[in-house]
Amino acid sequence: MNSSVLLALSDDTLKATGLSRQKIAYARALSEFEQQGRLDLTLLDGMDDEACTRHLCEIKGVGRWTAQMFLMFCLRRPDVWPVDDIGVQRGISRQFFEGEPIGPKEALQFGEKLKPWRTVAAWYLWRSLDPAVVDY
Repeated sequence: MNSSVLLALSDDTLKATGLSRQKIAYARALSEFEQQGRLDLTLLDGMDDEACTRHLCEIKGVGRWTAQMFLMFCLRRPDVWPVDDIGVQRGISRQFFEGEPIGPKEALQFGEKLKPWRTVAAWYLWRSLDPAVVDY
């Protein structure tokens, strides 16, 4: 599906696919951003992680976490560290701090020693919480 197709669909059609009203609004905002020429996915590949994140966060409904997931799973960037991700925090807590809760600040510090492979570390931390096989 491309932005033109999505914008042509009615809200009812999109709701029938399981999207909430808010997700429909965000999908439309993303599509409009692309239609206006403000989003060129081919250019994102050439941007550094921070520039790409800032650019994506200009889109209504796209926050830092969403941008980081895009970097990790779509652009396959090796060193993205989503410190606000509760799964990353819990994984670090369980694997390295005997279950003592940690927050973003501690996750950021912990991640320093994992450079330049923090994306891989995040994936293993997520898997440590839910070891079920995932087919990406």
